[in-house]
Amino acid sequence: MCDHIDEIFGADGFLARHFEDYAPREGQIALARQVDKALADGGHLLAEGPTGTGKSIAYCAPAIRCAVLDEKKIGIVTANIALQEQLVTKDLPLLQGILPWDFTFAILKGRNNYFCHDRYYEELARGRLEFGFEPEDDEMADAIRVWSQTTESGDVSELPFVPPPRVWRKFSVTSEDCKGDGCKFKKECFFERARREAFQADILVTNYHLFFANLQLRGAAGMDLVLPTFDAVILDEAHKAADIARDFFGYRVTAGSVRWAARKLEETGDYDLRNAIQDESQTFFDQLLAFRRSPAYRVRLREPGPVLGDRLQSLLSEASKAYLGHAEKCDEADAKAAFRILSRQCRVLAEHI
Repeated sequence: MCDHIDEIFGADGFLARHFEDYAPREGQIALARQVDKALADGGHLLAEGPTGTGKSIAYCAPAIRCAVLDEKKIGIVTANIALQEQLVTKDLPLLQGILPWDFTFAILKGRNNYFCHDRYYEELARGRLEFGFEPEDDEMADAIRVWSQTTESGDVSELPFVPPPRVWRKFSVTSEDCKGDGCKFKKECFFERARREAFQADILVTNYHLFFANLQLRGAAGMDLVLPTFDAVILDEAHKAADIARDFFGYRVTAGSVRWAARKLEETGDYDLRNAIQDESQTFFDQLLAFRRSPAYRVRLREPGPVLGDRLQSLLSEASKAYLGHAEKCDEADAKAAFRILSRQCRVLAEHI
């Protein structure tokens, strides 16, 4: 079993021929054999290795062989972008030059990691790209504008600096804010381009948030919509998976999310409704804070109704219908899509409350 593992990791293997001072590591070979066996048998494997084991090469090499020779689609899922970048800029390119099997790989991050043409031009038209709070904010915004004209990936990690969220949000959208097929920049969309490459690659590197989003939609729609269908998945940093899954499959309601969802009601002339939502939201979250500070709060809510949200829920449902009505009156696809997104956001907030 696994003679090909020796061909890769052994004293005279592919790695040894590439590195002059190569010395086989028993832990790396043991891990590679177990990964290879799990891929071949279609079973599950839980493995742990100390620092210095060479885990990424240990799982990537048998995964590549499986992808090419067995024609399988392999997903590698990590918890942080730094490890994703290491895999696609260092480990996988290295193995491309060493191993005798031709393979392709791609990376897919969350939509908010990619420059969004629609958000940029919307913010530009509204005059919201002038910051004024920190001098470096305007400098970063100017640098992002220049970079956006030449980048091929639109990936924020290409920038020579890390823009703070207050700056980057002017140039990106989340999946909830994306207009989808209704966006007039769909053909130029960097995320959609990365997604097409991801569906074609033999090895796809992605993150837990997209992975769990895909599982959630698969449960609802019965098909893979966010990511391609994998034959096998390798979860790196698996100790973080449970926490991220809990955060992802749960939900959060904040005063800011309510304000964001109600922000266009003033533009549509629904002033009374907007003011009512703001007032009721303030009351609701003030009551939640008071309850949080009271002796009645014990970390976990064990029965419903410590704070009543019926009124806020009703107002958000009303706002959802109002947005939907404005969407039906719009002739422009772009504006119609924007109102439908806001309608959905209000409806979901009401359901969560």
